[in-house]
Amino acid sequence: MKKSLSTALFCVLFITSCTLAQENAPPQDTSDTGKIIISFAAPERDRFQYKASIDAFNQQNSDIGVVFVPEESFPQDYTTTSPQSEASFLARVADTAVGVIQPSDITHHFIANLSQYINIDKAFNLNDYYPQSLIPMSDDGDMYVLPTSTYVPLLYYNKNLWSSSSGSLDWATVLEAAKQVTRKTGKIDIYGLMDGEQGIPTFLQAIDAAGVDLLNTSLDQVNFQLPAIVAAAQQTRELVADGVIYSISTSDTTEDVGDSVQDVERLVRSGRMGIWRAEAFSLDLKHSDLRFEVGSILMPQSRQMTAVPFRYGYMMSSGTPHPAAAWRWLSFLSRQPLPGNNGAFNVPARRSLAAESNYWDNYAAQDVRLMQTYLEHPVVKPQAFTDGEARAALLTQWDTIIRNRDSVQHSLAAAQAFFDAQQQQAREQQARATPAPVVVALPEPIAADMQVINVGMPFESRADLRELATIFMQQHPKTQVNVRYPGNADSLPSLTTYAQAYDCFAWPRPPSDHEAAFLLDLTPLIDADQSFAAADYPAALLSPFQLGTKRLGLPMSVQLNALAYNQALFDRFGVPAPQPTWTLDQFLATAQQLTDAHSSPPRYGYGMTFAGPLDLRTFLALYGASTTTTNGTEASFTSDEFVAAVRFYADVLKQYSPHQTLPGYREPHSIPDVLSDGQTGMWVTSFANASMNDPASAVLTPKIAPLPRGAKNANANNITITGIYISATTQYPQVCWDWIKFLSARADTANVLDFPARRSVAQSAEFAAQAAPGAADVYTAYQPLLDQPGRTATRDLFADPQFDPYWLFRAVDRVLQGRNAEQELRDAEVLTRRYYACLAQGQRPFRCARSVDPAYAGFAAGLPAQRP
Repeated sequence: MKKSLSTALFCVLFITSCTLAQENAPPQDTSDTGKIIISFAAPERDRFQYKASIDAFNQQNSDIGVVFVPEESFPQDYTTTSPQSEASFLARVADTAVGVIQPSDITHHFIANLSQYINIDKAFNLNDYYPQSLIPMSDDGDMYVLPTSTYVPLLYYNKNLWSSSSGSLDWATVLEAAKQVTRKTGKIDIYGLMDGEQGIPTFLQAIDAAGVDLLNTSLDQVNFQLPAIVAAAQQTRELVADGVIYSISTSDTTEDVGDSVQDVERLVRSGRMGIWRAEAFSLDLKHSDLRFEVGSILMPQSRQMTAVPFRYGYMMSSGTPHPAAAWRWLSFLSRQPLPGNNGAFNVPARRSLAAESNYWDNYAAQDVRLMQTYLEHPVVKPQAFTDGEARAALLTQWDTIIRNRDSVQHSLAAAQAFFDAQQQQAREQQARATPAPVVVALPEPIAADMQVINVGMPFESRADLRELATIFMQQHPKTQVNVRYPGNADSLPSLTTYAQAYDCFAWPRPPSDHEAAFLLDLTPLIDADQSFAAADYPAALLSPFQLGTKRLGLPMSVQLNALAYNQALFDRFGVPAPQPTWTLDQFLATAQQLTDAHSSPPRYGYGMTFAGPLDLRTFLALYGASTTTTNGTEASFTSDEFVAAVRFYADVLKQYSPHQTLPGYREPHSIPDVLSDGQTGMWVTSFANASMNDPASAVLTPKIAPLPRGAKNANANNITITGIYISATTQYPQVCWDWIKFLSARADTANVLDFPARRSVAQSAEFAAQAAPGAADVYTAYQPLLDQPGRTATRDLFADPQFDPYWLFRAVDRVLQGRNAEQELRDAEVLTRRYYACLAQGQRPFRCARSVDPAYAGFAAGLPAQRP
């Protein structure tokens, strides 16, 4: 792996005396270099985003080296601090960090006062920050954190229902408007206001008007039985019940519109929501497809709503031995592009970063004006500074208060009891705590001949690979293995980014041709290793990793599409369990036997998991239908096999499932849970341990069986291979190779839902004990496919990260409603091809989606600032 800092190899020693090797340097004792090492703690998932800033700073500063410290590397032991907080932990494991601070972090001196550095640093421009981002955190008014972004509370409203003459109103005016637009005739026809917090702003406004200040009340004086609090809670409950305030908790999910009223977007689109929190259904107002005009206003604020008791941003430990160097790094970091995506209405705290990132291009002019007005308004300093314990305790009972489950007085008494117990616990913890100065973990050199590798895993395995790394290191004394879990691969940049960040790593698919340059050819390692048993890998799993004479990786695990079923339901009605030789006709007959939509509760033969309509992919594979043309270059949804598969799938849903419309393909994402009540018989799974993924696992233990085989034999689109790779830039290829072999021989190192790649391990008693009942039959059924060398899938659009299945799923949804399958699929094919053509011109996905289809409502139409 290419090293970004050639002069700093050390391990971080922290409170519990556990050591961790620094990850980005070759062996060298930092004491000989004269370079100051500054550690920066952040979540492992953000390593990629911060790498560019760290590299740039290290190149520009020859006397300082910044190293990344993943927060997850350290045990979060708060026993020496009180009260517990994220900052109290971070201040002891790194010189600098990004995270949340609270007022108590300042009073306990966990983090450094940055004002002393700001005042003498002529290059630091405090005026570059929007005033609204500089939330005061202490009585001295100094700065203890450099904020990264600032949230702007915006409301949208339907101008057909309400017309506001101002962009800034008080809460009483907005609430009165909500009352005027609400319509209730037995059921709620039009909701007045979706405030995003189920009435909490209305409650806070009411107690503020009555002179009650929960944020600034002394903790020993908190009393939730005050008449003003009782009255405000009762008023809010009534407003929710009347539909003036929309609450997900209390909404009816069986209304005649055919959609769940939990789906805010559909309420808005159907004209049944007057005013709503902008981020709940965010719009590109410049290209809105709504049938009415949308207005926007700033959400009115009060003391209780504006005094945020915490702040997220860059901080410095009060225990750093190098505060001047740490400040130089933080000052530099604050001017760099923000990691990841802020999300809608979260504006970069610095004006310059908002401008450089073209942030304002995401919003219509009317929104930009309102947001900038808000940002330029200075924050009013609260009377006192607490961590918001009183308000947090009250909100633990909020759902009970607004759902009419109990009297308001009883709910408030429960909140008081919770708060009192919490305060007593804090007092006891304080009494037990041993005061200790904040000392940042000191660097400790490691042996020059130690070989350190960093391993990236995008998933949790059955075993904790960090524990297995300890076993491996005992077997290889001169080796250190650092296992990292940056997060699900869907949220990570790319395989190539992984290859630049880790020495060896897993990735949930085989490599493409353009990624080959980043991967080490394993052929020399394989040829030199007499113990490597290539024959133990099924040929079809090895083929995708072969590029000419190069082997760019090895299969680590494989998902095999299977049929999961509820054995208890089968037994209750005397229905034979699925058999390995099942046909599609037998599958349909069984689904029919299990279905009774009129029983109480209703019972269905087939249902979807939370993966939603992705089970369509399995039915397409059973019919031998490809999602692309023969040469794999264009989307193809109109072949005879494709049309037949969609008709079959739609018929199954219509006759034997609760899904009379197709869920889960529109934004916002919503898929009903139809499994956990135990009344659904079968569903498609791609997991060796079906119970690990399905909500049904709470009430039943699913079994799995081979897919029905009556239409066509399963093809390679029924399998998903996870590979394990070595980076082309690693300094220790042999260590990585030994690590890969170590993992491949175990039954517990694959993804918790997969079959191991090696045949002997997949068929072992150890794996059978971990897998779902029936897994052995599934594996046996796939063996003819797995044993065919070179048997790889045609290009499958579902495996293409650029593919947007919206139009295909919409076509299936319309077929389910009785429309013509050939016509709907032809339209979906045309729109998908146009979408790809637009992407090829370098346009953003959201813009392409809306340009080819103004009515587009898929996932690329999410929050404006989240649109890639």
